[in-house]
Amino acid sequence: MAFNISQKLDFAANQVACLLVLWVLTIFGFKISGAHYNPAISFAFMLRKDVGRFPRILGFAYMGAQIAGAFLGALLSWFLLVDDSIFKLPTSGLIYPNQKLDGSNSGFVFSNMIAEPLGAFFVTFFYLTQTEEKTMFSKEKAINCFIIASAYVGARGMLAGRTNCLAGQVLNPAISIGTSLTQWFAQGSVGIKYIWLFGLFPFGGALVGVLFHEFFYKKSQEVLESAEEDEDNDTLLDK
Repeated sequence: MAFNISQKLDFAANQVACLLVLWVLTIFGFKISGAHYNPAISFAFMLRKDVGRFPRILGFAYMGAQIAGAFLGALLSWFLLVDDSIFKLPTSGLIYPNQKLDGSNSGFVFSNMIAEPLGAFFVTFFYLTQTEEKTMFSKEKAINCFIIASAYVGARGMLAGRTNCLAGQVLNPAISIGTSLTQWFAQGSVGIKYIWLFGLFPFGGALVGVLFHEFFYKKSQEVLESAEEDEDNDTLLDK
């Protein structure tokens, strides 16, 4: 969470650092907890059909711990920063060309209603593919973790410029909710104005991601494997 704050200060210049930090976190957390760090990912694991499926109680416990950790991280960053203006949601000023963040800015809300689920879908799909043996791109855990971290950084890169408030563009409800609550302390009710948007919509993307992975991608992989086996059998018969 604290690292996310620094990323907002200069997003484009810190992509490599973000990738390396996430890669290390994913590697170290993979065997311990699955390295979710994201309620949307935990939610997707609860919906898996077989491999890696989470019990609901454990999934909700993960979500609670993730939100609490994000809130504490945001709060710590708030105390450590000399200038806490970064935690204050702008009430005016350009967010992206011809858009302003105010009560009537339907364009800001609508664009993020699309961007947040889209990015979460991308992250969730790649996370699921790299945590199931049938769909892994590699047998090496380090490579799988790097792919997961790259998917997250890539998805955030695609959304760069959609919003400049800390709670958005993170594709992680825990960080969004934790930061929004900290913004609430710094600025009042305006700080949680968009908590519903950045805290809930990534779950929609995660839902689509797990459905796509379970019912389309895995099925297509099984069909391809079956076709390859048939070809191999035909080759052996010909010999």
